[in-house]
Amino acid sequence: MRWLPWQWVVRRAARAYGIIDPLAIAARMRRFSQPSEVAEPLELLRAGIVFHARGLVNTKAIQHNLDWVWPYWVVRQFDPADPSFIPRAFSFSHVNLTHRNWTAVGLPDCPHYPIVDPRGLLTPLYDGWSIDCWLVSDSAAPLLPARMGDVEQQLELEPRLAVRTLAGDTARGLQTTASVRRGRAGARVELEVEAHGEAGDWLAVAIRPYNPEGVQFIDRLAPLAAGGVRVNDATDVHMDPALGAVALRHLQPRRRVPRPAGGRGARRARELPGGHGHRRRALPAGRRRPLPGPAGGRARAGGRWWRHARRLA
Repeated sequence: MRWLPWQWVVRRAARAYGIIDPLAIAARMRRFSQPSEVAEPLELLRAGIVFHARGLVNTKAIQHNLDWVWPYWVVRQFDPADPSFIPRAFSFSHVNLTHRNWTAVGLPDCPHYPIVDPRGLLTPLYDGWSIDCWLVSDSAAPLLPARMGDVEQQLELEPRLAVRTLAGDTARGLQTTASVRRGRAGARVELEVEAHGEAGDWLAVAIRPYNPEGVQFIDRLAPLAAGGVRVNDATDVHMDPALGAVALRHLQPRRRVPRPAGGRGARRARELPGGHGHRRRALPAGRRRPLPGPAGGRARAGGRWWRHARRLA
């Protein structure tokens, strides 16, 4: 393959797309100081390509849908009034640069690498989708840990390694505990959820298409007969007790809307996006379970919680 004119091809492609010659840049870098015994580290170049490829996906998905429920780092980094805000006008990719302080939970000699972000978002698989827990209501604002200012999080070592996250107050609150347990069939990730609220509150367990690094695609979701959800035809999420209801939603494909006859735009149709791409994402899979009221009674497990789920998407 050495006879192929790779340098000419690279230069030609860069010139065709209006990009500066990368070979010239590499040559300039080598002239800055004493010549090194090794060239540029290819491992770092590969990691940078993957890193910014994810950032390009984030740019398309996050920037134009900031009203969706995003992970904690997006809420902080994209808010101009927050100290973690980073201007994005001249950034071609949007990546997590401010809150890369997630916590890993696992077991020795276990290949699984689940992580928990500062607001309790659990990512059970390496660089995969995540599980989030909300408290939604017919009459009150939803309790979303990712958008809360003060949340308490603890790393527990006994009786097993676990990350406990507490969000809310005495009236309405969520407590999640993420850990890994070893069973007969192998290790499994467990997320224990405790919630307390008022009448009309619903505990929502949501499968979300992102993680602390950014967007992660979910192509398929399917309810399980025994209760739970199967994600991407590969991973099962079981619920105990079983789900009271399941709500699934996908991003609408692009649809062509013709322009009015006549005028400058009569010769072509324009695309109005109903969503970014065709991937699917899950809205909260609610658990129809009464929650204790503030006076110690039982709250009515009713209401149209899926209306709030559509707004939270």
